[in-house]
Amino acid sequence: MTQYAVPVSESTIETLHNVDYKDYQISMYPTGNTPIENNGEENIIWQAPSAQDPNFAATNGGFLTGWMMVFAYVLYVPAGIALTSAYTSQLLAGSLHVAVSARALFVIIVAAVALVAYLGVKTSTSVDLVLVVGEVAVIAALAITILVSVGPADY
Repeated sequence: MTQYAVPVSESTIETLHNVDYKDYQISMYPTGNTPIENNGEENIIWQAPSAQDPNFAATNGGFLTGWMMVFAYVLYVPAGIALTSAYTSQLLAGSLHVAVSARALFVIIVAAVALVAYLGVKTSTSVDLVLVVGEVAVIAALAITILVSVGPADY
Protein backbone atom coordinates (compact mmCIF):
# COMPACT_ATOMS: atom_id res chain seq x y z
CA MET A 1 0.00 0.00 0.00
CA THR A 2 1.38 3.39 -0.97
CA GLN A 3 1.18 6.15 1.61
CA TYR A 4 1.14 9.78 0.63
CA ALA A 5 2.09 12.70 2.84
CA VAL A 6 2.03 16.45 2.44
CA PRO A 7 5.59 17.78 2.63
CA VAL A 8 6.11 20.15 5.52
CA SER A 9 9.36 21.67 4.29
CA GLU A 10 8.02 23.36 1.15
CA SER A 11 6.45 26.76 1.38
CA THR A 12 3.44 28.02 -0.51
CA ILE A 13 3.38 31.53 -1.95
CA GLU A 14 0.30 33.18 -3.41
CA THR A 15 0.40 36.73 -4.80
CA LEU A 16 -2.68 38.78 -5.60
CA HIS A 17 -2.01 41.74 -7.88
CA ASN A 18 -3.91 45.05 -8.18
CA VAL A 19 -5.72 44.67 -4.85
CA ASP A 20 -7.43 47.54 -3.06
CA TYR A 21 -8.36 46.16 0.36
CA LYS A 22 -8.79 49.45 2.21
CA ASP A 23 -12.40 48.83 3.34
CA TYR A 24 -12.24 45.04 3.48
CA GLN A 25 -11.45 42.51 6.16
CA ILE A 26 -8.89 39.95 5.08
CA SER A 27 -8.88 36.42 6.43
CA MET A 28 -6.47 33.68 5.45
CA TYR A 29 -6.03 30.08 6.49
CA PRO A 30 -3.40 29.02 7.31
CA THR A 31 -2.13 32.38 8.52
CA GLY A 32 0.21 34.00 6.05
CA ASN A 33 2.06 37.29 5.75
CA THR A 34 0.38 40.42 4.43
CA PRO A 35 1.69 43.97 4.44
CA ILE A 36 0.45 45.95 7.47
CA GLU A 37 -0.28 48.98 5.31
CA ASN A 38 -0.77 49.17 1.59
CA ASN A 39 2.16 51.63 1.20
CA GLY A 40 1.09 52.39 -2.35
CA GLU A 41 1.50 48.73 -3.33
CA GLU A 42 -1.46 46.85 -4.66
CA ASN A 43 -0.11 43.34 -4.08
CA ILE A 44 -0.86 40.91 -1.28
CA ILE A 45 1.74 38.21 -0.78
CA TRP A 46 0.54 35.17 1.13
CA GLN A 47 3.24 32.80 2.29
CA ALA A 48 2.81 29.80 4.53
CA PRO A 49 5.44 27.40 5.85
CA SER A 50 3.77 24.30 4.44
CA ALA A 51 2.34 23.19 1.15
CA GLN A 52 -1.24 23.53 2.31
CA ASP A 53 -3.92 24.75 -0.01
CA PRO A 54 -4.51 28.42 0.83
CA ASN A 55 -7.96 29.70 1.63
CA PHE A 56 -8.14 33.45 1.07
CA ALA A 57 -11.21 35.64 1.54
CA ALA A 58 -11.65 39.39 1.44
CA THR A 59 -15.06 40.58 2.54
CA ASN A 60 -16.65 43.92 3.16
CA GLY A 61 -18.11 43.40 6.64
CA GLY A 62 -19.85 46.76 6.56
CA PHE A 63 -22.23 45.63 3.83
CA LEU A 64 -23.48 42.64 5.81
CA THR A 65 -23.61 44.64 9.03
CA GLY A 66 -25.72 47.31 7.35
CA TRP A 67 -28.28 44.81 6.10
CA MET A 68 -28.41 43.11 9.49
CA MET A 69 -29.16 46.48 11.10
CA VAL A 70 -31.95 47.13 8.58
CA PHE A 71 -33.57 43.78 9.41
CA ALA A 72 -33.15 44.45 13.13
CA TYR A 73 -34.86 47.83 12.86
CA VAL A 74 -37.65 46.41 10.69
CA LEU A 75 -38.34 43.39 12.92
CA TYR A 76 -37.08 44.03 16.45
CA VAL A 77 -38.13 47.62 17.08
CA PRO A 78 -41.84 47.19 16.20
CA ALA A 79 -41.95 43.96 18.21
CA GLY A 80 -40.44 45.70 21.24
CA ILE A 81 -42.88 48.60 20.95
CA ALA A 82 -45.79 46.17 20.56
CA LEU A 83 -44.81 44.29 23.71
CA THR A 84 -44.31 47.54 25.62
CA SER A 85 -47.69 48.90 24.54
CA ALA A 86 -49.49 45.63 25.40
CA TYR A 87 -47.86 45.52 28.86
CA THR A 88 -48.61 49.21 29.49
CA SER A 89 -52.22 48.72 28.43
CA GLN A 90 -52.64 45.84 30.91
CA LEU A 91 -50.80 47.77 33.62
CA LEU A 92 -53.05 50.82 33.23
CA ALA A 93 -56.18 48.66 33.20
CA GLY A 94 -55.11 46.64 36.25
CA SER A 95 -53.74 49.38 38.49
CA LEU A 96 -55.48 52.61 37.46
CA HIS A 97 -58.63 51.07 35.94
CA VAL A 98 -58.03 53.05 32.74
CA ALA A 99 -58.77 51.21 29.52
CA VAL A 100 -56.36 52.21 26.76
CA SER A 101 -56.00 50.14 23.61
CA ALA A 102 -52.61 48.57 23.03
CA ARG A 103 -52.83 49.73 19.40
CA ALA A 104 -53.37 53.32 20.51
CA LEU A 105 -50.36 53.09 22.83
CA PHE A 106 -48.32 51.62 19.97
CA VAL A 107 -49.13 54.62 17.77
CA ILE A 108 -48.41 57.06 20.63
CA ILE A 109 -45.02 55.46 21.38
CA VAL A 110 -44.01 55.38 17.69
CA ALA A 111 -45.05 59.03 17.30
CA ALA A 112 -43.09 60.04 20.43
CA VAL A 113 -39.96 58.22 19.23
CA ALA A 114 -40.28 59.74 15.75
CA LEU A 115 -40.70 63.21 17.27
CA VAL A 116 -37.61 62.83 19.47
CA ALA A 117 -35.61 61.56 16.48
CA TYR A 118 -36.84 64.46 14.35
CA LEU A 119 -35.88 67.04 16.99
CA GLY A 120 -32.25 65.93 16.88
CA VAL A 121 -29.42 64.34 18.79
CA LYS A 122 -29.43 66.90 21.62
CA THR A 123 -33.09 66.24 22.41
CA SER A 124 -32.60 62.50 22.06
CA THR A 125 -29.66 62.61 24.48
CA SER A 126 -31.69 64.60 27.01
CA VAL A 127 -34.59 62.14 26.79
CA ASP A 128 -32.17 59.22 27.17
CA LEU A 129 -30.67 60.86 30.26
CA VAL A 130 -34.11 61.29 31.85
CA LEU A 131 -34.97 57.65 31.10
CA VAL A 132 -31.66 56.38 32.55
CA VAL A 133 -32.14 58.43 35.73
CA GLY A 134 -35.62 56.93 36.05
CA GLU A 135 -34.26 53.41 35.55
CA VAL A 136 -31.57 53.90 38.19
CA ALA A 137 -34.15 55.31 40.60
CA VAL A 138 -36.42 52.28 40.12
CA ILE A 139 -33.52 49.84 40.62
CA ALA A 140 -32.33 51.72 43.72
CA ALA A 141 -35.86 51.75 45.17
CA LEU A 142 -36.19 48.02 44.50
CA ALA A 143 -32.83 47.29 46.15
CA ILE A 144 -33.68 49.40 49.22
CA THR A 145 -37.11 47.77 49.50
CA ILE A 146 -35.59 44.29 49.38
CA LEU A 147 -32.92 45.12 51.95
CA VAL A 148 -35.40 46.74 54.36
CA SER A 149 -38.15 44.10 54.02
CA VAL A 150 -35.81 41.13 54.40
CA GLY A 151 -33.86 42.55 57.34
CA PRO A 152 -30.37 41.79 58.64
CA ALA A 153 -31.39 38.51 60.27
CA ASP A 154 -31.93 36.93 56.83
CA TYR A 155 -28.58 37.94 55.34
